[in-house]
Amino acid sequence: MIEESLEEIDESYAPDPTAPSNELEAYLKDPITTLSAVDVVTIGSGATLQEAVDLMNSKRIGALLVVDGGKITGIFTERDVLTKIVGRQLKLSEHKVGDYMTKDPETLPESAIVAFALNKMVVGGFRHVPIVDKNGKATGIVSMREIMDHLVDHFSEVILNLPPEPDLAFRGRDGG
Repeated sequence: MIEESLEEIDESYAPDPTAPSNELEAYLKDPITTLSAVDVVTIGSGATLQEAVDLMNSKRIGALLVVDGGKITGIFTERDVLTKIVGRQLKLSEHKVGDYMTKDPETLPESAIVAFALNKMVVGGFRHVPIVDKNGKATGIVSMREIMDHLVDHFSEVILNLPPEPDLAFRGRDGG
């Protein structure tokens, strides 16, 4: 009888750290406009790969929106560089962004919430999504990093104080 009462008291003061938190759900419902989304940096599809890579390096960003005639026609990301260009012995000054960009990227309205952006990225397998206003004009790009930073900023104490899980182990093969 006393042990059961003590267990109830323990449970009321020490909630399960793996249980979903109302606070977490609230932060996932924040509009994406609350994130520190990077400013829109654009380039035309006729620009060279060298110009695109130089622009990404100078701005220290991982994605450029490709805009032609005021319309988003693609997105060019660091992943495009790695998967489509690196190792192909291309002369970057002789190839156009339009040939290597991801055409017609998924976009999010400014009214979208963090959870929706996160889901779109996970399901789509990408790390950058353009944000557009009600007229379809690009107003920003949200990245997976900004979403993770947003959540970690609010939950760093919880994350850092999670109890160790000694039985947790990676079961896959490590390395190549």
